[in-house]
Amino acid sequence: MIHVLPSGQLGIILQFAFATLLPVVASSLLTLAFKKTGLSKMGFWQKQVLCGLIFGMIAIFGNEFGIKTADATMNVRDAAPLVAGLYFGGPAGIMAGIIGGVERWFSVLWGGGMYTRVACSVATIAIGFYAALLDKFLFQDRKPTWPLALAIGMVAEVLHLLLVFLTNLNDASHAFLVVQACSVPMISCNGISVALSSAAMTLMNGRKLMNPHSTREISQVIQVGMLGVVAVGFCITVGFMFALQQSTMTASATSTLKRSLDEVKADIRDASDANLLQRTWEISKDVPSVADAANIDLAAVAREHNVSDIYVVDNTARIVASNNPTYIGFDMRSGEQSSAFLDLLPAGRSIQYVQDYRPMSADGNEWRKFAGVRIQGGFIQGGYDGGQFLNDIVAQVCLAVANRHVGQDGLVIVMKEDGEFVGTRKDVSLFSAEKSPLVGDVKSNGTDTLFQTSLYGVDYFAYQEDVEGLRAIALLPVAEAVQTRDLAVLVISFMEVLVFAALFAAIFILIRHVVVNSIWQVNGTLEEITSGDLEAKVDVRHSSEFSSLSDDINRTVAALRDAIAAEGKRIERDLATAKAIQSSALPRTFPPFPDVEAFDIYASMNAAREVGGDFYDFYLIDDHTLGFLIADVSGKGIPASLYMMTAKTELANYMKRGIDLAEAVASANRNLCAGNDATMFVTAWCGTLDYNTGELTYVNAGHNPPLLRHGGEWTWLKEKNGPILGLFEQSKYTSSTITIEPTDELLLYTDGVNEAFDPDGEEFGNARLEEFLQRNSASHPRMLVDLLQAELRRWANGAEQSDDITMLCLEYGVPPEVTGLLTVRATTEGSEQVRRRMDLDLSKFQCPPQVRRQIELIVEELFVNVCEHGYDQQDEPGDVQVSYVYNAKPDSIVVCLADWGRPFDPLKYEPSVPGDGNLLTGMGVKLALENMDDAAYLRDGDRNVIAFLKNW
Repeated sequence: MIHVLPSGQLGIILQFAFATLLPVVASSLLTLAFKKTGLSKMGFWQKQVLCGLIFGMIAIFGNEFGIKTADATMNVRDAAPLVAGLYFGGPAGIMAGIIGGVERWFSVLWGGGMYTRVACSVATIAIGFYAALLDKFLFQDRKPTWPLALAIGMVAEVLHLLLVFLTNLNDASHAFLVVQACSVPMISCNGISVALSSAAMTLMNGRKLMNPHSTREISQVIQVGMLGVVAVGFCITVGFMFALQQSTMTASATSTLKRSLDEVKADIRDASDANLLQRTWEISKDVPSVADAANIDLAAVAREHNVSDIYVVDNTARIVASNNPTYIGFDMRSGEQSSAFLDLLPAGRSIQYVQDYRPMSADGNEWRKFAGVRIQGGFIQGGYDGGQFLNDIVAQVCLAVANRHVGQDGLVIVMKEDGEFVGTRKDVSLFSAEKSPLVGDVKSNGTDTLFQTSLYGVDYFAYQEDVEGLRAIALLPVAEAVQTRDLAVLVISFMEVLVFAALFAAIFILIRHVVVNSIWQVNGTLEEITSGDLEAKVDVRHSSEFSSLSDDINRTVAALRDAIAAEGKRIERDLATAKAIQSSALPRTFPPFPDVEAFDIYASMNAAREVGGDFYDFYLIDDHTLGFLIADVSGKGIPASLYMMTAKTELANYMKRGIDLAEAVASANRNLCAGNDATMFVTAWCGTLDYNTGELTYVNAGHNPPLLRHGGEWTWLKEKNGPILGLFEQSKYTSSTITIEPTDELLLYTDGVNEAFDPDGEEFGNARLEEFLQRNSASHPRMLVDLLQAELRRWANGAEQSDDITMLCLEYGVPPEVTGLLTVRATTEGSEQVRRRMDLDLSKFQCPPQVRRQIELIVEELFVNVCEHGYDQQDEPGDVQVSYVYNAKPDSIVVCLADWGRPFDPLKYEPSVPGDGNLLTGMGVKLALENMDDAAYLRDGDRNVIAFLKNW
């Protein structure tokens, strides 16, 4: 029920103040009664029922005597169940909340508001349970201090108001107005009511409201400190969110206004263009040819068709006749404005053309809007001066803006340069608008700028642009523009209050279990130290014991820091030694068997900062069998490197004997298990290839499955033939055998490939590896390994490499690759050096002359692009590195050009436009691309790298 307000503002304030103080008075009287009267002998549940009924009646009073404002009713109903639950017991709070909530639900029968019925009823009941839960789990029957009580009361009312949104999502705008009107008085007064109740009971119990810092309880220290942190965090996040929403609102308003102006401008220009073009066609009927112009009174024609200017232009692009003799003989080619009409000449492609209102080429002080049409022997122009132009388009302007709404209630106004209004929305009168601040604001603000103004007492965001000699101003009501911002800020602020409150409660419950706050501080600092921050200092000085403890910990950490520094230097030396061991143990010469033309093999190992135990190996077992493997040793540093050497030696010793592969792996495993006190282990994939028959036999000892390209498609070889090496001496191993065909390709790798991380900690993964291989299925071993390494660098994007990246690629049925490398300066002489070298080497490969010329043309074009674009901003030419990899069966060559210039992708050329001066360059790149079978560009660190493939 909404009662009539007391007359005057003072009456409203007194009414709300009484409702705010009623829970304070009731809690004080009950506290006194329970201490001084026979009520102290009441049982627990009797007290709960009594308090629940009393505060339930107070909740009803707060609801019935709320203050109506706009479409909402303000009240202090929720303070009653909060005070009951926090200070007199959880059951009392629940009972008071249920009484208040049920009464609010049925109050619609005698005049209570229907709009917030659900939200208010649910909120009051929920707040009773909220108080009970805080009393039991957060405070454990201890009473919160008044600052905390203030925060609890405000948070509870935020929950209440947020429920108004949640129960009226289909009418969010109206819900926002309700919450906006009620939020400040209801949140503050409910919080004040609970805080004053706490303060009153604290004083009545003989305690001080503010204790000296030295005697403050640990729980109070925690409460105050956390409240401060939460308040600061809330203010920062809300401030940032408001700034973000303000920026978004401004951008949205500007976009809305510009879009409306663009539509108006288009309508005005279209109408103006059509009108002038029609008049010019009518003029052309009176002057059908250049030859007739001399015998026609062009001034009379201009008056008849109401234009200011008529110009007749002959085939030489000169004005030969006009109603204004001043411009006869003017060359239309001599200015940007006039030359735009030259396409109307008989050799051109257009028969009509209309131009915006702008200065004339013949006289920059004169502004005209021209249209032109082709006639026999040339073309004729008709033009408006400023006055004629405005008179012509006024009707079109009024029509364009008559029904134009910007947003919901905004409008567009068009005015002349002198401030005279031309037109606006038909339901808006401009009778006295000239006297409004709008005219002055329009003149004081430039175009393409958002500013604020007012019209008829309403504030607007405004944006103006010039169109055809007029000024168009789009207006959007400020209230409409900021409503979305304010709604978002209010709702998100309420959500953040609840989130921060929940975090506060959760952290406070956790911290309460710590014996003393000092121990918590020590543990926090120790956590920093154990996380690696050895510069952290323990500085807890609340007591002599903790001062001594702080000094002891700091001295211990200092000694540990010095020891770690010394150990770090020793480890760095060990890592350098380990890297040298790891690198020297691997074969690095490619092709390793140049006389064997049955396969091509290439391998690479990039060590991480912390050395691991990756390795690969390959060797000829007999005159038709290749042995090869890849492996990954557990652990890091010197031990892993030494164990790698042992594993590599053992596997090579047994595989080179030519015995059964499974038995060779089992024998190596037994030797690796012997004396392995450190319990290190190795994952390995070992294979033998009979390159006469294509028979591939392999054993996978717990390693990543390799991928096999067969028929252009990559598939996984997922068979596991036994456990990892080095742990179980009696492990059994089996082998798998398949027959591969010429051009089949096998990729072995370690987990540094598929487990490479990007800066966000995401792995490269098997799916991306497979997708990469499918994209590059035509690549030979060296190129495939190089491309995959580049792909992993791109994926890492600067993230530190966490593990060794090792790959071995074998292609069957193709001869070994042939490589070449040449580094020259990006000059004409350098280009000639490259051409001679490529011609010589291609001749050795028996490359057909036609293909040779195509390759040399491609290299020359790409080299020229490096010179002209990669190093165009440098005083001195840089280096260009040209390398190639030749493969036979089928014959193909991959040529790679690398430079250290600015980022430039020569494959992205713009098709040339006739007359732009770039025809030769554009055609060169186009021709080069047409002669390539495949090409790719990569920005690798500070290098531009482009590679292309050519088959023959």
